[in-house]
Amino acid sequence: MSIRHVYWDSCVFLSYLGGVPNRIADIKALLYEIRQTKGIIYTSELTKVEVAYTAEARFQGRLNEDEKARIEALWADENIELVEFQSLIGDIAVELVRDAMAANRSLKPMDAIHLATAKWLGVTEFHTYDRKLRSLSALVGFKILEPKPTQGILPFSPQPTC
Repeated sequence: MSIRHVYWDSCVFLSYLGGVPNRIADIKALLYEIRQTKGIIYTSELTKVEVAYTAEARFQGRLNEDEKARIEALWADENIELVEFQSLIGDIAVELVRDAMAANRSLKPMDAIHLATAKWLGVTEFHTYDRKLRSLSALVGFKILEPKPTQGILPFSPQPTC
């Protein structure tokens, strides 16, 4: 298994925290793989703002302490690296917005910042569930795809006893 250095869009973290049924198995398997191989998941510091609460908290109108602790634990994970926003990343984001416009595409400012951060880092994979972003691979020069592990994790089953 190779070491992966990938970028996660905020929607991946939100899907993980929310336990989205058709996504959670792949996200957990990928997290396991990255931890085992000492890989890195990069994301912008701005992701912390986008992941300030879970979907459940929005539904309830409040964030409980357990959910807050789960979110904070992500940012403390040694395999997740938060990247500070800086002027150079902003310049790259501006160019991506302009390039998208020239290609008759739209690119929201926060999405441009995520893509610019990934481009600045030189990652080979950008993980998102946003279909519009996945169509911009040629524009940024790296793969934009849904998060998938190299191989899945088999569910635990106890060994038979004699």
